[in-house]
Parts: sequence; structure tokens; C-alpha cells
Amino acid sequence: MTDQPTPWTLRGQLGWGLIALVLCFLFAKPLLDRFRPDRDEVIDFYQEWSSARNLLTGRPIYLPIEKTFEPYLGLQAQDELNWDINVHPPTAVLLAIPLAWMNYYDATVVWNVLSLAALFASLWLLARQLNVPLSPWSALPLVSVLLLANPVWQQVTQGQLNCVLTLLIIGIWVAARQDRHITAGIWLGLATAIKLFPGFLIVYFVLQRQWRAVAATAIAFAAITVATATILGVDAYKTYIADVVPQAVEWKSTWNNASWPGLCAKLFNPANGHTSAVPLVQSQLLEVLATGLGWLVILGGLAVVTWHARSETARDHAFALTVTAMLLLSPVTWEHYFLMLLLPLAMLWKDDRRTFIARCVFVIAFVVLCLPIYAMCNTFIEGGFGEGTATVAQTLTLLSMQCYAMLILFGQGVLRAWSLGESRRPRIAHAQTVTA
Repeated sequence: MTDQPTPWTLRGQLGWGLIALVLCFLFAKPLLDRFRPDRDEVIDFYQEWSSARNLLTGRPIYLPIEKTFEPYLGLQAQDELNWDINVHPPTAVLLAIPLAWMNYYDATVVWNVLSLAALFASLWLLARQLNVPLSPWSALPLVSVLLLANPVWQQVTQGQLNCVLTLLIIGIWVAARQDRHITAGIWLGLATAIKLFPGFLIVYFVLQRQWRAVAATAIAFAAITVATATILGVDAYKTYIADVVPQAVEWKSTWNNASWPGLCAKLFNPANGHTSAVPLVQSQLLEVLATGLGWLVILGGLAVVTWHARSETARDHAFALTVTAMLLLSPVTWEHYFLMLLLPLAMLWKDDRRTFIARCVFVIAFVVLCLPIYAMCNTFIEGGFGEGTATVAQTLTLLSMQCYAMLILFGQGVLRAWSLGESRRPRIAHAQTVTA
């Protein structure tokens, strides 16, 4: 049962009401305007929509995107387009098939509405599971934060998949904490089929020795892949594996990639055509070693606390920690991916055992994750995104802020999960004196 909400004071109602009113006045309409792309604007959602439309019109699923502009949009090829082919897995295309009957602009509006509905569903599930007391007044700070958070703006502007993945991640966690491990595995298999990197969450179930969840994940992923290949054709997977997957490497050193591998690539091997950075030392070997060291440390910390997590709260923190590690270790982690940190942020925010300093550090990390790094790059790096060259100092500061923020969340999560896991481990029973 959810705790009864604490009555809001008049000052709280007026204060948050004023803040929400001002923010709505300043940002609500601009955010709503982003629901529909401009007439000549091609956003990330166009990848799914155009591939789905290709299916309906008998064209190859992964037809080069510029070849779809004329028949679908009446536009010429765009030189500034950063990708020439849909870079998302075939299963992601299935999500857009019901919208492929609509024109691109209306379909994007519908997708954004459905995505925000999924985000609010995630928030509701999270509050319900964590017994967070809610009242109608709770909408005021929630709306304020959403209007200020850059990941929300990026999600709407690009029509990305993150809200769907966030809902699936919350669904995996809810099923796992209710010991419905087969259901958790099915949701994880679906999330992995839509975007490959959520498959990292299998680490949690392996370390928890939940083999039914592991098996269900593999079976669900295989079944969804077969179903997708049946609908889209096997050639879609051949093209995806041969032409799309290798492109992930090209994006690693892009300025706004917040992952640990991205930071290592920018420092030691910034070799792609999307953005430029001066390396600390140009060495692919150092990039591999630094990336591997990060994997070793992060996976080591995750393994220790997850293996020893026994109580429900300890397991909650361990799963949330796995989500943070997933984004830290992904080859690319864009700003809109931070919506998937909803569970880790909620777990740490709800933790009432942190010191005042720890709370301040958490707030700073949260604020950094909400900053528009892409826009800040255009402001503070000469030449801007795609044209300028970042110095080593800029790479270690501006371009790495959000990676550091995730590292802070990971560190705080490790400390909290470890304390819970250790304190709740079964104690060895004292030997009983045998009486005659």
C-alpha cells in the first residue's frame, strides 16, 4: 500500500504553483511545438517510420534514407544528415508499422504522445512500487522538472525510443521484485530486441542466480527475432548486421556521447567524421586499455554488491545499479538516454540514510544530467558541433560532465547496495549446545 501523502502547506502549494506556472508560460508551448517536426526536418523517428513505410511499399527495409525523401516527403537529399541508413534494429521498425499508414508529420505527433504516456506510466509504476505518497499537488514539481530536463526535450525533438525502453526496464524490475522471473525475462528479451544494449541487464539475473529469467530472456529474444524476420524478411537482419552494427564504432568519440567508452575514445582515439577532438595521446591501444579498465572496475563493483543482495531493498538498489552501469558501459549514450536512469535516480532520491554532502552531490549530478550538453558545445567550443575541434581540457570538462555524473550515481549506488546487502546477509547460526 502507498503511504498517505503528507499534507501540502499553503506555502508549498503557492511556491510550487508559481514555479510551475512560470515554467509552463516559458516552455510549455515550445515543447509542444516540438511534437511535430518542421516541414523540412528529419528526426530520429524518421528511421523507424521510413523503414516501416518501406515495408508497406515493397522497398528494402534498410533502404538508404536519402532515397526515401523524394517519394515520402517530397524533399531532396539533406547534406547535413548525420546518418544515411536506419541505425536501429529491425524489431524497432515493428513499433512504427501501425503509424506507417499516416504521413510522417502526423505519425511523429502520435509517437510523441504515446511516448510521453509510456513515461508517465513508468513514473506511476515507480511511485506505486516504492510507496511514494502522491497527491494532485505532486504534479507541480513533476511538471516543473520535466519542463526543465533536457533529456525530455531531446526525446520529444527526436521522437526516440527511450520512453518505451524506460517502461520496459521498470516492467522488468517490477516483475523481478515480485518473483515473476519468466515475465521479467520476456520483457528483457523484448527490450533487447528493440535496442541491443538493454541486454546488459542480464548481468543482474546471472549474479542473482535467477536462471529462469536468463532462460526466458534468451527464448523471448530468439522468438521476437524470428517473428521480426518473418515479417520484415531475413535480408533486413543481414543488412543490419553487415552495414549498421559497424557504424556504432564511428559514433563513439562524438562530443555528446556520455558513456565511458565514449570518454576513452575522445581522449585516445577520436577518429570519426562526426565531431573532432584533440587527443590526450593518439593511441588505439590506450583507448582499449582504458575502456577495459573501466569495464573491469564497474563490472567488479556491480558483481560484488549484486551477488550479496538478499533483501528486497538491496535487490532494488542492485538492479538500479545495473541500469546505471548499462548506460556507463554502452558504446554510445546520448542525452535522451538519461530517461532510462529514472529508477536509479528514484532509488537514490528516496534513500533517507545519506549525509547532507551526499545529497548535495546527488543533486549536482542530477542537474548535470539535465543540462543541454549539445547546445553548450555549440556555445563554448569554437566552431560548434560538427565544425569545431574540442581541446583536451574541453574534453575533460564540458564533454565529460555527464559521464562523471553517471559515475557519481554509480558510486553512490554501490555504497548503498553494499551496505544493504552486507547488513541483510544471513548470519551463521550459533552452535546449539547439545543437552543429554
